[in-house]
Amino acid sequence: MKQQDGPDRLARARRYFGQPGFARLLREIWRRYASLGRVGGTAVVSDPYAEELEAVHGFMGSYRRPGEHLEVKLAKFEYELRTSVFELTIPQLHELLTGSMLLTHAERRELLEQDWLTVFDEVRALLAAEDERYADLAGWLNRLRDGQASAYRTLREAWKADLGLASKQLGWAIAAWRRLIDTEAARGEGCRLPVLAAAVAGDPHALDRNTVAGRLLFQALRDWTGQGSLAEDEAAIAAKGAAAAETSVSGAEEQEAAQGIDSLAAREIYRQAGIRDDDISSLVHLCRPGEQPHVLTLRQVEQLEALPPAECLYVVENPAVFSSLVDGALAAGIVARPDDTVLDEAPPLLVCTSGPASAAALRLFDRMADGG
Repeated sequence: MKQQDGPDRLARARRYFGQPGFARLLREIWRRYASLGRVGGTAVVSDPYAEELEAVHGFMGSYRRPGEHLEVKLAKFEYELRTSVFELTIPQLHELLTGSMLLTHAERRELLEQDWLTVFDEVRALLAAEDERYADLAGWLNRLRDGQASAYRTLREAWKADLGLASKQLGWAIAAWRRLIDTEAARGEGCRLPVLAAAVAGDPHALDRNTVAGRLLFQALRDWTGQGSLAEDEAAIAAKGAAAAETSVSGAEEQEAAQGIDSLAAREIYRQAGIRDDDISSLVHLCRPGEQPHVLTLRQVEQLEALPPAECLYVVENPAVFSSLVDGALAAGIVARPDDTVLDEAPPLLVCTSGPASAAALRLFDRMADGG
């Protein structure tokens, strides 16, 4: 006679099937059930140990010689399980031993899709449903959900790693975009990215481009300003962003280069959206006739009424090489010493980018090419 349900029966089942001899067989049974979506097929254990053969023989009454593959039909295993003193099904045994439901692959995909949609349901609470000001934002969210927006890969990878964190990061990006719309920053004085990040996330670095929220916001603004592309390689920029140890200008510019966006183009995207960039830390070194070498910030390059005239530019990226050339120019009388005003008639302009060309250097070159 079968025993009645009760804690003792379940405790006995947990102890019995918790024996090491069942471990590999049960893993194969779980895997086969999840794959087929039903009780069917055969679980196979290669090169079974003696204790595994003994466990199966004791439960199912079937004997296998050592060295043979251990094959157990799931239908037979469930029949023995149901008609035993334990009175369990395969899914019930899985839940008893692991504490979680035995889900088929189809059920897992369905749950994952529900989780994916939940991310968007949560951030939509940040929007006023009938407010036309957020039409572009809502449209971008729909495209992102359906895999049609350029930030899809970024969010999908974050979601796979941590659903809660992905939802929070998307929420910060949406809150920042909404704040730009609400304050009409794009038509006013604008705000700077760290200030915006502190306002929406309480962290001035939350929207840096080496964070998920920062990449989501940047891609959203690219779409918003008409400069986005679904074909871009987000995987490359995400990998570089994750590896970056700090959020320096050079780190951001390295990401932009990997994505085919130079630093000026990235800054222009932010500016069009109403985010004023850091125009102080981007520098360029130059040496012009009549002066000692000096440094210009991006702000100075953009605000100078006139740039130093020069028939040609000589550009180096290594500061030590730059210094050596300046020393040589001083010795040759090309550049005036502090106590000497003798200059060549048409001296060149020597520029040092200190590595990959910064936004300040690129803007300087653009202005020089356009005649100042």
